[in-house]
Amino acid sequence: MGADGCVTSSSTLIALNSLNHGITFSADGKTLYASSMTTVFSWPYTASSATVGTRSTVITGMFNGGSHTTRTLLIGAHAPNLLVVSHGSNENLDMASLNPGTARAIVKVFDLSKLPSAGYNYASGGYNMGYGLRNDIGITFDNNKMLVSRSV
Repeated sequence: MGADGCVTSSSTLIALNSLNHGITFSADGKTLYASSMTTVFSWPYTASSATVGTRSTVITGMFNGGSHTTRTLLIGAHAPNLLVVSHGSNENLDMASLNPGTARAIVKVFDLSKLPSAGYNYASGGYNMGYGLRNDIGITFDNNKMLVSRSV
């Protein structure tokens, strides 16, 4: 960053074309999480050298297709072991997603301190934070540590 706050250079940490906009860091900044349409991955991250280590799989089994293919990831500083993952609906009107078992149009939370060795399955793992949420791409915690979202 330059003195004016503008980016002066950039580099690629991970060359994986399947990644979408889902990205977050662990609360301690030592792990980078990123998602594709179907999977959430993690990499050990070293800030001083801006490098990543070997990739691990955190979550698999997210729906492959539909019109809302991005996944939003969030870890709150107040809950550093919980990874929040938003998965959009299949289409603008996705009646099947009224059933949370479809694992679409849903925000789920996964306990990273209990991460299975092969990762969680999105549909059957974690717990439901909310469902019937068409495409929550803006999720954050407010000052009261409550999860708030913006559907588009």
